[in-house]
Amino acid sequence: MEILLYVFKTVTGTGLMILLGAMFVRAIISWLPHFEGGVLDNLSYGLTEPVIIPVRMLLERIEWVKNAPIDVSFFATFLIISLLFDALA
Repeated sequence: MEILLYVFKTVTGTGLMILLGAMFVRAIISWLPHFEGGVLDNLSYGLTEPVIIPVRMLLERIEWVKNAPIDVSFFATFLIISLLFDALA
């Protein structure tokens, strides 16, 4: 049973680490317009958007989030994934 828990933590932790890395790459690329639309941008967007969409849908119910000049759902998702990763460690 302990080995199954170890494997679960390792696989989940690795997946969360990859997701955090993809989100970091996506954030950096959004600041560098001449990299937008490239392979790295498409890969990071494809990995992260399915995770961000549910958070975005939840936060869109809050009026100030709709009018915010930044994507609050991206930061909220990054925070949630970071907390999950820390909880597994």
